[in-house]
Amino acid sequence: MSIKLLEFKRDLIYRDRVSPRDLPASIELIRKWDQKAKRIAPGNWKFALIPLGIFSVWTLLFLISGAPQTFAHRRSMIVAIGMIAVTIGVIAVTIGFSLYLLFYKLVFQKYNFSNRRYELVEELAKILQRDMSSKAKITLMLDLSAPMSSSKLLSKGSVGSWKVKYFEDPWLRLQGSFLDGTDFEIRLIDRHQLRWKYTGGKNKYKSKTKEATLFSVQLSPTPERYPDVANQSNQALNLMKLPEWVRVKKVLVKKNELSVVAAAAANWSVRSVDSSTPHNAAEVIVRMLLSLYQVLHLSKTVLNRGI
Repeated sequence: MSIKLLEFKRDLIYRDRVSPRDLPASIELIRKWDQKAKRIAPGNWKFALIPLGIFSVWTLLFLISGAPQTFAHRRSMIVAIGMIAVTIGVIAVTIGFSLYLLFYKLVFQKYNFSNRRYELVEELAKILQRDMSSKAKITLMLDLSAPMSSSKLLSKGSVGSWKVKYFEDPWLRLQGSFLDGTDFEIRLIDRHQLRWKYTGGKNKYKSKTKEATLFSVQLSPTPERYPDVANQSNQALNLMKLPEWVRVKKVLVKKNELSVVAAAAANWSVRSVDSSTPHNAAEVIVRMLLSLYQVLHLSKTVLNRGI
């Protein structure tokens, strides 16, 4: 197994240099941790603690206030004992569930990953290996830690009446080489805004989050194979054929480097896993690679024609 368990469990960042064909074994281990954490997650039924707690307090107060009169009548003793037993049971369940919530938060919650992240990495490995040597390896950094942790906080500010925290989460870096000797680097960055404010006379708290993803793809071709790349900078933008739900932010063409950065606010996923998804992140990466290769092919065509 390729994944370094102790290092990954410490910071939830998977770093490796691995063959794309061997990567699924590590992804499968991550998937099992994620599925287990989701399976035992408390979910919304943790709010059952509120009525249980209210019932326990109310019953205790009732028994304390009416206990002497209740036990003075023998016929009421059975009812009183029953109420005491029920109260003890409810308190025990409340305490037990509270301990379970604490245990889950301390031990398992951190393994409840954003599954689209590791699913995308596995899908990209399957696609990229088709144009890589059988002996080639990819260098991978996959960050599965909380996207809005304190270490990812960029700044604080305000937008109108909203207080805002800005987070930047560079969670994927994937590097390798294609058969023609061109090096590639794929990066994904999630940007989050956590907004909150108090409204109304009762100081009602409101909050919301906004998220966007930056897709970045870079190619570093060999000068011998593509010597005229730098002269195609004026044509590069027109050759970027990306899905409509992403927006091209920057295209860079230099002698030894081509890159494109695109942004998306849509909630994307991976179509090979979720066939109904309208926004497929793997398709974005593939189209970015193909578009950059169009620039490389154009430079070769122009050079061969002597234009």
